[in-house]
Parts: sequence; C-alpha cells; structure tokens
Amino acid sequence: MTTTRAVWLFIAALTVVRLSMLTTTDLEFDEAHYWMWSERLAPAYFSKGPGIAFAMRASTAIFGAKEFGVRFFSPLLAAGTSLLLFYFARRLFSATAGLWAVIALN
Repeated sequence: MTTTRAVWLFIAALTVVRLSMLTTTDLEFDEAHYWMWSERLAPAYFSKGPGIAFAMRASTAIFGAKEFGVRFFSPLLAAGTSLLLFYFARRLFSATAGLWAVIALN
C-alpha cells in the first residue's frame, strides 16, 4: 500500500468515527455561541469572521438545529486540513513526513 493511500484511508476512517460521535456530548459554550450567530447572520462578528456562522447555518438547515447539524462541518474541515497538510509536507519533504504530520495533527 502506498503512503498516499494509507493517509487517505486513515483520514476517511477518522472522519467516519468523528461523524458517528457528533451527538455523544452536549454543545460546549463556543459551539452554542456560534450557533446563535448562525441564527442571526451578519457580515462580521466582534471576534471572528462570518464563515463559521454561514457554514453552521447551512448544516443546521439541512440536518436540523441539533448537535449533529451544528457540528457537521467540523469533521469534514478537519479531514480537509489533514489532506492539505499531507500534500504540503509531501511536497516539501516526503510522503512519510506527510503521513507523520497527519498522525501528529490528529
């Protein structure tokens, strides 16, 4: 198995586990705060840009205003970040370095 395939499988498995565990805990303070932002969209907020509010608005529109809907994009964005890190590290160093960078991140 190539290193690239191993990274993709690792990230896919981790994403499935993360998606399956989205509803196991109550919302934390920050998550609830961002959810409130998504109910009253604005072009910017005091401490953050509007991206998180718009993403949360889209996911709660699709999956409902529950833990799963509020947290849906988090595992997907984590997977995307992991893939970007792998390809960046692979380009700069090696595929093995990219694999270890992804493992260290996750």
